[in-house]
Amino acid sequence: MTIQYEPVFWPGSGSDPSGLTPQGVFDDDEEFSDEAPRFAEWAALRLGYPVMQVELTDRMFYACFEEAVIEYSAQINEFNMRDNMITLQGITTGSSVSQTLVVGNPLAMAVELSTQYGTEAGSGGNVDYKRAVIPVTASVNAYDLKDYIEARLESGNKIEIRRVFHAPPPAISRIFDPFAAGGMGVSNMLGAFGWGGYAVETQYLLTPVFETLLRTQAIEFTDTVRRSQYSFEIANNKIRIYPIPDGTTFSSFTIEYNVKRDKSAAAISTVKGIASDYSNVPYTTILYSNINDVGKRWIWRYALALSKETLGAVRIKYATIPIPNSEVTLDGAELKQEAAQEKDKLWEQLRETLALTGRAKQLEMSKENEANSMELLKHVPTLIYIG
Repeated sequence: MTIQYEPVFWPGSGSDPSGLTPQGVFDDDEEFSDEAPRFAEWAALRLGYPVMQVELTDRMFYACFEEAVIEYSAQINEFNMRDNMITLQGITTGSSVSQTLVVGNPLAMAVELSTQYGTEAGSGGNVDYKRAVIPVTASVNAYDLKDYIEARLESGNKIEIRRVFHAPPPAISRIFDPFAAGGMGVSNMLGAFGWGGYAVETQYLLTPVFETLLRTQAIEFTDTVRRSQYSFEIANNKIRIYPIPDGTTFSSFTIEYNVKRDKSAAAISTVKGIASDYSNVPYTTILYSNINDVGKRWIWRYALALSKETLGAVRIKYATIPIPNSEVTLDGAELKQEAAQEKDKLWEQLRETLALTGRAKQLEMSKENEANSMELLKHVPTLIYIG
């Protein structure tokens, strides 16, 4: 049986890379399959072939080429994620958005995040407001809310008081109350006009709107200045209501509250199947055939740096090779150092380019261009048309 060994030097030409790359990401990409052998030949020439032997096989060149495409794709996707993250959060993870124009407004996410503010402000939110009617006892103005609401209604769960409904009847309902300061009795008013002898159900009195408004205001001012006000204070889970109940003025007051546990649960919302963070935003590897010439040029140069790095790693294992009456020193360390410098330079160039093409920078440049254009137009004569 004859054992065939894979050659350890670049043979001078490459073959179809399908099935020869480590990850096989681009096996179905025809353009990648066409250009990978061409890259291998170009890279071998750049590394000294055929004057010097290049200790790399075609598979090693293809691996560097594949890695360069994947790294370029990852950098592009990473930048787009940073630029569009607030818009991408919440989309489904089923389809890729690589090389897709993301047009959206972060308002939806901002509104979702501000839902809790609606809860605190009492203007919406996602927490149920509950109500409890607390009966009052004559001559008692202090009531323990913890004992009444938490123990009896909420099984010991902590609550937060949102509003207390404890106020006198509205002034508009007391305009015709003969006992309300500032009010007017219907029979008294009708009697002043000489209509007091008629049956009440057939008597009507029409007054101007301003009269109603003035009397409403008079009743409210009277309550404010002359009467003990309807008010309350809450301290240490106890509420004190004023005026002190006398058993006839009012028989109960209403508390609006929410359960703290409900608010804590609503503060955190978990939804599966949507993009939530950097780890599951649906960006995928970009096909080599979908990358423009500028990107392909970067890929070729980066793949060459990877090839040089790989060659350096191979040669550094055998720093010197003995020959008759002498020895040959290989340049493995120098190759690795050059490769590292070239890679750093390429990374810096790509990141600077991406930063300049980001939305924030583009808007800033557009603003500067508009200002410069306006400055130039100042020197253009303005004609005056006389019709």
